[in-house]
Amino acid sequence: MRKGIWGIILFFGMTAACGSSGVETIPEYREAYALMEQVPDTNVQVEVAGQSKGNPPVWIKYRWVLGKDSTDNKVIYITVFSKSPFALTESSIKTPDEIAQIKKAVEMFTRDKVAEVKTEVKIDDPKLTPFLDKWIAALSEQVAGSYAINVENYWEKMKIVGQNAPGEYYRVFKRYMIDFSFYSERAAKVWDEVSAKMPADLKSKGTVIVYKMMLPVSQGQ
Repeated sequence: MRKGIWGIILFFGMTAACGSSGVETIPEYREAYALMEQVPDTNVQVEVAGQSKGNPPVWIKYRWVLGKDSTDNKVIYITVFSKSPFALTESSIKTPDEIAQIKKAVEMFTRDKVAEVKTEVKIDDPKLTPFLDKWIAALSEQVAGSYAINVENYWEKMKIVGQNAPGEYYRVFKRYMIDFSFYSERAAKVWDEVSAKMPADLKSKGTVIVYKMMLPVSQGQ
């Protein structure tokens, strides 16, 4: 990272950093964060007639989770959901709907982290909002399309009962993983592009927020 940027961060973030051990504990799941919204079936009685593994994995309940992978790297996990007439087929190609759900989850994650950092460094300038919104939109678009990797899948076969024309369909859940270091690199690049023509004072404030989000990773955590 550029020395000048970190100087800005330290200037604005000094108070928040005091008394901190500098180590962030990242639980596998954060209960307080947004749960995945599943719209219940209406006017149809259904029952689970089969599934791809034993008990449903807990990750199907979460739209996004900040955690670590098997090698202790910081990652963002994202769950996407769909209904299908077929059981899940393995594919490295993301559907447009999956990309849209990943994009929304990345946006939710980024907005949550921005809100946390703004409170921590005590920066809340309304004039900065349009630039942060533009940055978040561009970042979410790029990360969803290129950096999300499918790492786990789960499906349930749903049987329609109590109808004159019984049938079945599948509820499909796919778990994607985004390496936080890749996310951070892309976040920095997109911010450099968005902030290129910003007023100097707003650019400095925005830079503090954007790079503060990535600070733990840059310190090797």
